[in-house]
Parts: sequence; C-alpha cells; structure tokens
Amino acid sequence: MPTVRTNGVDTYYERYGDGPPLIAVHGALSDHRVLAEQLRPLADTYELVVYDVRGHGHTGGTDRSTYSMDLFADDLEALIEALGLDRPAVVGHSMGGMLVQAYGVRYPRTPRALVAAGAHTPNARHPRDWLYFRVYARLMYRLSSVVPRDRVMALATRVEDLLVDDRQDVGDRIEEVRTAHGEAVPDPERAEFHKVSRAVLSFFADPIDLEAITAPTLLVYGEREPDTTARHAAIVADGVQDGRSRTIAGAGHAVHVERPSTVESVLREFLGEEQCDE
Repeated sequence: MPTVRTNGVDTYYERYGDGPPLIAVHGALSDHRVLAEQLRPLADTYELVVYDVRGHGHTGGTDRSTYSMDLFADDLEALIEALGLDRPAVVGHSMGGMLVQAYGVRYPRTPRALVAAGAHTPNARHPRDWLYFRVYARLMYRLSSVVPRDRVMALATRVEDLLVDDRQDVGDRIEEVRTAHGEAVPDPERAEFHKVSRAVLSFFADPIDLEAITAPTLLVYGEREPDTTARHAAIVADGVQDGRSRTIAGAGHAVHVERPSTVESVLREFLGEEQCDE
C-alpha cells in the first residue's frame, strides 16, 4: 500500500492521472474509496490524489489523545509537501469540507482553489444551528465512546429523516461504489471514532476567520439537504475573499454519489476558470 510519512503518521494515498494537482478529502468515518471512484473522470485533466485522513481507513489510528480540524489541516499540508504537489486544488466532502475551511485559514498561500461540499461552518449563529451542532453533535460525541459505531450511525440517519423531507437513502449505492473500488477498508476503531467525533464537535466551538481564506472557494450542496447546509454555504461564500455557492438539484448530502456527472461538470467549470485566471 502506498503510504507517506506526514506529521507523525503514515498516510495512505492513491494518485491518478497527470496535470494540475487536485486533492480530495473524504468525510468523517468514511475513507478514500468513494471519492476515488466518483472523481476518477477528472484524472483525464488533473493529477487526482485521494487519501485516508488520520483515524480512518488504511491510515488508521494514532496514539494522540485528541484530534482537531487544525491537526487534520496540518496533516494535509504535510501530505502536499511530501508528494511535492504545487498549489493543488482541494476538494472536501462533509467533514472534509470543514477541513477545507480550516486548511484555507491555516495555509492560505498553498491551495490554488478550494471546494467544500455538504459542509458546515462554526460561523453560523442561527438558533437551529445551536440545536443541531451544540446538542446533536455533542450527543454523537458522547455516544461514540460507549455505543458501537453502527448504532450511532443508525441514530444519525433517523435524525436526518426528521430534518429532511423526501430524503433519499443512498447507503446501498455508496457501498456499491466502495466495493467497486477494490479491497475492503477497515472501519475506524471505537477510540478513533470518538476522537474524530471530538474533532468535529470542537470545530464548532468558535468562529474561524473566513476572511483569511484567499483562495477562490466554491460551496456545493444538495437541494435535499437540511436548510442549515444552504445557510452555511452562503455564510462561507460571503465570508471568504472570493466565494460562490452552487446547489445540486435532486441530490442530498452525498452529492458526488447521487449526481456524479453534475458534480464533475461543476468542478471542471470552477477549476477550469481558476486555472485560466492564473
């Protein structure tokens, strides 16, 4: 398995194609496989790099007692340096989109462009945000230390059912994509699940300096996501120096699985514009 030492951890990665570098970052408790499969068409134009974030997949856990988005951002910067990638575009889904925000703040000069799909931000202050992220996220964190992962994820699915009308369950489709990619990847251990949950929870503790993000930034979200997602996308798009947002019709949270060709077109358009502007 290809790994590289980054910030004290052996990070698993895969790379495809040749061209301007493009790194894809998966969501919490996921791994590289879905992004590798769904974004593979972009490898005809870009050098696509996917990897397993610390605590996930083939990268696995570490002996650090706590994780944070800042730590994950430092890991990403170390990966970029180790692979010799020159000003990559960075695409993140869900937790990966949170990581993209932290990364843009901590390393504003590195990325050529940023894309966050289905991501939330700590800069939102709507009452429903407080309920969703202070209560719900804290509950998930507490449960992660004592309840098996599959039961916590089942509870999360039930909460989403309550928040979204006509939510489409794409779990089977996601599993098909993972299986199509090849060998199985281990689920995070309970201790890692707890540390990742803590990293997500702590991300919402304080606002971040969105104005520090200088790279052109695109926020993507599905029209069937909770209304918090659209509101958060607008906050980030308005808060960064060069931001915009895009709704993916007919999709929920897993936009890259539910509408892969649309997402591919949106990324090609956005990244192509930024490449021409350089």
